[in-house]
Amino acid sequence: MRRLIAVVLIFAALWFGYWFVARAALERGVADAFRNARAEGRVARYQSLGVTGFPNRFDMTLDEVALGLPLAAPGVSAEAIWHAPQVQLIALSYRPNRMIAVLPGAQMLTLPDQKITLISKQLAANFNLAADTALSFDSLALIGDGVKITSTAGWAATLKQGRLAANRLQVPATYRVGFEALDLAPNPALRARIDPNGDLPAVIGKLHLDGQLTLSAPLDRHAGETRPEPQAITLSDARLDWGQTRITATGTLHRGAGGLAEGQLDVKITHWQPLLNIAEADGAIDPASVPTWRKALQALAQGSGQADTVDLPLVFAGGQISFGFLPLGPAPHF
Repeated sequence: MRRLIAVVLIFAALWFGYWFVARAALERGVADAFRNARAEGRVARYQSLGVTGFPNRFDMTLDEVALGLPLAAPGVSAEAIWHAPQVQLIALSYRPNRMIAVLPGAQMLTLPDQKITLISKQLAANFNLAADTALSFDSLALIGDGVKITSTAGWAATLKQGRLAANRLQVPATYRVGFEALDLAPNPALRARIDPNGDLPAVIGKLHLDGQLTLSAPLDRHAGETRPEPQAITLSDARLDWGQTRITATGTLHRGAGGLAEGQLDVKITHWQPLLNIAEADGAIDPASVPTWRKALQALAQGSGQADTVDLPLVFAGGQISFGFLPLGPAPHF
């Protein structure tokens, strides 16, 4: 009996010692990561850091967190700064690489031309790292309920629920990514921008995305040095349901010369007529050419066998997006 008690006491002492050593290492690691980011010229700060949860959990709380995210765009040298009043990370002591993140309060994203605020009833995520020396990203599952987004530029939107998921694949630096937004409702100011004539319902029923993202380097503890950048995007199921209108897209785009997207997306649009009206109202199509576009789309719809459905293979090449021999506009940058 004495031996059993002695073994239990020794085990408890070792476990308690492990917790305090691990807590110190965790606090030091976070402080070093923020310090290294600042040394690279990025915004990275927090007001206070604390770790509790002894002896079976690590409950880390950071207050007043701000992180700068580089904006990759032609001619743009700026950062998008994300600010959160508090970030909570929770992990079991015996599985510190499996974390739950909770983001209470209002999140703010500061862009060069506006500030965007996000408030939600719930915003939480499961965040997992691989058990390797590089601390490689393994998976993420984030959910937000009752989301409200407002901008200092005058637009706003509400969202019943948003979900984001990602996980590492066997192919190096490649990740499966999924996103879904339910009941997205733009405010009148934003609605006036995207649907000025009110041709579509006030609420976008669903925005769904399932695909793969390939980066130039894996997401791990070396990411500050390797600076992973998108190299290819594959859409296996992209879908927008807005009233009777449905847009689906599949295909692959990769990073071409000058960082411009190259590849092909196969787009199918059901109940396409309201979108033509929106394109005309937004100035995307010259009003004088609308009858030509309408006849062309009607001919395409007849070819598909469904009068209200068109199939559009969009080719991204040479810095342009084209449908057949018709140029549609400049290709986006990766």
